[in-house]
Amino acid sequence: MAQFARVVQHIVTEVIITSDDAPDKGASWVKANLSGTWVQCGIDDSGNTIRKNLPVIDGTYDKARDAFIEPKPFESWLLAEDTCQWKPPHERPNDNNVYEWNEEIVDWTLVEVE
Repeated sequence: MAQFARVVQHIVTEVIITSDDAPDKGASWVKANLSGTWVQCGIDDSGNTIRKNLPVIDGTYDKARDAFIEPKPFESWLLAEDTCQWKPPHERPNDNNVYEWNEEIVDWTLVEVE
């Protein structure tokens, strides 16, 4: 199976899976039957993600990075160039507590669990 994401002005609007086993056959089918810009995505035979990440609806496709990028979860988070994933400006504390991101203070806040 081959997977493709429809990209409209850098935004992912749709993701499909073709029934063809070979990605090149799927690409030919998409080109012949669907309008718009389609970018191949998915996981290759080695288990690696094609174009760094799987696409999500309303995420973006960055042509320069050749990567799918999820929507930015918080204004303060930064894009890691190597993975094209959003990272908080401070690492989550590594203990047995539960934390949530607090954008007002731009840091992790302890969540009281009952």
